[in-house]
Amino acid sequence: MRRIMLVCLIVLVSTGSVPQILPGDSIEHVLHTCADISVDERLPIYESLSAFYCTNDTEKTMEYALAGLELAIEKGNYKREAAFYRYIGGVHDVRGNVDSAMYYYRKSYDVAIRHNDKYLEVQFYRMQTFTYFRQGRYLDALKSCMNVLAQVEESGDFDGKIGSLGCIGEIYQILGNTERALYYTRLSLEMTKEHQSLFLTMQLYNIMGAIYRDMKEYDEALKYQQLALEESRLMNNSLNESVSLLGFAKVYLLKEEYDKALIYAQQSLTIAEQMNDPTLLVGSLHILANVYRKQKRYAESESMATRAWAVDSTNLDTAPSLAHTIILSNIYLQNYGKAIEFLSKSEQLNNKEAVKNLHKSLLEMEIKNESEKQEMRITSLEKEKDLYTMLGLASMVIFILLIGLFLFRHRLVVQKRKTAEQLATQQALLEGETTERTRLARDLHDGLGGVLSAVKLNLRELGNTCSFRDAEIQRYSQALLMIDKAVVELSRVAHHMMPESLIHSGLKTSIEDFCRVIPGASFLYLGDDNRLDSRLEILIYRCTYELVNNALKHAKASAIQVQLLVDRTLVSLAVQDNGTGFDPVAGTTGTGLKNIRERIAGYNGKINIYSSPGNGTEVNIEIERI
Repeated sequence: MRRIMLVCLIVLVSTGSVPQILPGDSIEHVLHTCADISVDERLPIYESLSAFYCTNDTEKTMEYALAGLELAIEKGNYKREAAFYRYIGGVHDVRGNVDSAMYYYRKSYDVAIRHNDKYLEVQFYRMQTFTYFRQGRYLDALKSCMNVLAQVEESGDFDGKIGSLGCIGEIYQILGNTERALYYTRLSLEMTKEHQSLFLTMQLYNIMGAIYRDMKEYDEALKYQQLALEESRLMNNSLNESVSLLGFAKVYLLKEEYDKALIYAQQSLTIAEQMNDPTLLVGSLHILANVYRKQKRYAESESMATRAWAVDSTNLDTAPSLAHTIILSNIYLQNYGKAIEFLSKSEQLNNKEAVKNLHKSLLEMEIKNESEKQEMRITSLEKEKDLYTMLGLASMVIFILLIGLFLFRHRLVVQKRKTAEQLATQQALLEGETTERTRLARDLHDGLGGVLSAVKLNLRELGNTCSFRDAEIQRYSQALLMIDKAVVELSRVAHHMMPESLIHSGLKTSIEDFCRVIPGASFLYLGDDNRLDSRLEILIYRCTYELVNNALKHAKASAIQVQLLVDRTLVSLAVQDNGTGFDPVAGTTGTGLKNIRERIAGYNGKINIYSSPGNGTEVNIEIERI
């Protein structure tokens, strides 16, 4: 029975989420009647059905877990693949096929290692805890469960933490440490109430009932068994319902209320027979045999004990008691031949238990003696070992430091070379752009500007020598006006492509001139008015031009503030506007900011943008002076 409880707390929690109350029949109906269910939709359905039936119907659990496993492998869904392996292993565990169960648990572990999934790895260690438990290695099970608890606490797996605490509480209950059992089970129970985890709550109620039964506080034990039974029926959980009913039977047997014990044990047996669960069958038949024996109904007692013996006669937790009941019942029934037969079997069981205990004692003595022999050698070599250990550690540390220093210097050289190449490339691009802009500005001013001036002079000469009608005079005047505007616009474009003030007077004067002709723009300069590298001055001017144009064109700003700080180590440009703003995380579709980032990258510059819809924009650019 203890094995069933741990299966519930470990195997089902390990699926990644605690099963909820699911309409199994409805899901099956959808699965079998809806032809348009996609492959991706079938996987969670198979997992839900496996979780639903794992405590009620092992045949259906196996059916859906195998179908889900095949589909998960086909789709490459490794998380569900591992979950189905655990469901299949859990079915084999309930059926008593330990080797097959461990085979599938190990398959889930292989999936976890293959995908480096720590969460799935923890699920395997939960299965390992159960294996130790089943083998009666309770101390190993306790250590393993403590290890799982530490891992799930670190990962924040709340359901896993609840299940681990419950397992620790049950192991302590089996070891007879009711104080620690009560502490861990109460802690787990309080967490389930906060987390509204009904499935785990009903498991913990059963453990609490067992703890209070061991403490001989039968009223408290019955209270928790009742709570467990109600939750089990609410969730239609046949496995846990049988466990709860058996808990009632055990308490009433100890209270010597045999009629009540009989009723609950018979109800538990009915469920165990429906589920064909060997562990539940042995537990229910064992209690019934004891109740009948106490009622002096020896024929029925002998029948129940013999049935239980036929199911499992190897478990040293129940087999000796069953043999004892069969012997006594047959003596009272005067079936001395069968009594003598089982007396011999009882002696064999007692011998096996004695041999097991003897081997354990001999092993402990052997370990103790070997330890004492080793202590003298260890003591004599301890100082020498410590010396060699320290020298080895020192050598290793020095070696690691040298390797680290070499790698650091190599990485630094590579990074410097890469940075220098990027800077050279970017500066070459900037120089080429500057040269081209200067040429275009000169061509526009001297070439196209001269042509427009000549056109204007010829038109004026034509106007002086010809007479026009009133309509022609108006068109003539409009043509002269358009030529004047074209000359002004040409001069403006040529100036901004490469302003003369930037070349002759420097960055401060050129940005002042630029802001002066922009409506709503203001300029603030901080620091010494010293000339910078010509390429850097052109870079800062182009960034200013781009940001101000963005504020006017895209943000519809009516006020723009430009601030430039220049000192010995840093050049900082800030452009702030009261425009529409935008979301910097979402980014923009324009090329303006992208161009700016590419320009300043050659100088290892940094750009920070502060903006939100409706609240304007501030752009800060910082470049360290080399």
